[in-house]
Amino acid sequence: MILDNRTVVGFLLNKIQWLEWGKESFEKAQSLGKPILLDITGSWCHWCHVMDNTSYSDPAVIDLVNKNFIPVRVDTDKRPDVNRRYNMGGWPTTAFLDNEGRIITGGTYIPPQQLREVLRSVLDFYGLEPVQPRTNRCLTGSQRTLQPQSRSTLT
Repeated sequence: MILDNRTVVGFLLNKIQWLEWGKESFEKAQSLGKPILLDITGSWCHWCHVMDNTSYSDPAVIDLVNKNFIPVRVDTDKRPDVNRRYNMGGWPTTAFLDNEGRIITGGTYIPPQQLREVLRSVLDFYGLEPVQPRTNRCLTGSQRTLQPQSRSTLT
């Protein structure tokens, strides 16, 4: 199958633009003043695939994430150190970090509607105005907030 540029651009616009874990991602978050959405996943994880097919395929989630966050995806089997530090109780882990790597909040599987609310709440906490109108500004009870951690294990 041959794809033209419009097809490729359309495909890319309808996906979260995940970055790899590393110094460059944190530098980008710092230079742009954006929080990080950290997704810890595993190829063997059923709920990780469900999250990809529901929450991370939701057009409103994709738009909010790509415009307002630095999205970073980590394979738990390749980076167990990141998993040990940021896992929120299972897989997938959905963690929101400031641009220094401190945890703002997070959880595990978050359905699309709830994820849209959490994304907006993180932006409120972070002091950013999301591009789309807000509805609910409260973090839900299924997410937890942790105390900031040092940046010593970012790379």
